[in-house]
This record gives sequence, structure tokens and C-alpha cells, in this order.
Amino acid sequence: MNYEDFKEVIHGRRSVRKFTEQEVSTSDIKEIIDCARYAPSDTNSQTWEFLVIMNREKIKEIEQMTWDALHKLAAKAAENGEEKAGKLLTRSFGPYA
Repeated sequence: MNYEDFKEVIHGRRSVRKFTEQEVSTSDIKEIIDCARYAPSDTNSQTWEFLVIMNREKIKEIEQMTWDALHKLAAKAAENGEEKAGKLLTRSFGPYA
């Protein structure tokens, strides 16, 4: 890859926070996972495990469990005098599914 192509990839990187209801095809998921296998790992351990959940109800359940756990962690942080860290938890993550 030449420098200009590399620079375009880096500058084009973005964080997506709005999603559509459109389903992702199984072939796209397989391709994404195949690409993810090439991400760097700690000491080249390559301990990859992927779990694909396509059931929207299960996704909502996991989302709620995660959100509830984050709020508990934030409350515990506040109790320990780390209110700023707790607030960061609930602002940095959110229900996106």
C-alpha cells in the first residue's frame, strides 16, 4: 500500500454511533471476522473468539444487561470517591443496538 492510500484509510476512520435496522448478511459477517483475525494481539497470542448474535431480542437483552452493569460500576465508583470515572462509564458507552 502506498502512502496516499494509507493516509486515506487513516483519515477516513470514523466512529459510527447511528445504525439502521438493516440486517447484516452472513457473508459480510464472515468477511468482517476474517479481517478482524489480522488485528494485533498481545504478544502475538491470537486468542480470538467471536460470537455473532443476530437475534434482535437477544441483542436487546445483552444491551440492557450491559447498561445495568455499567450503571452499577458507576455508582460503585462514585461511592469510592471516583465520581468522574463513574460518569465517564455511563457517557462513554450507551445503548446503540
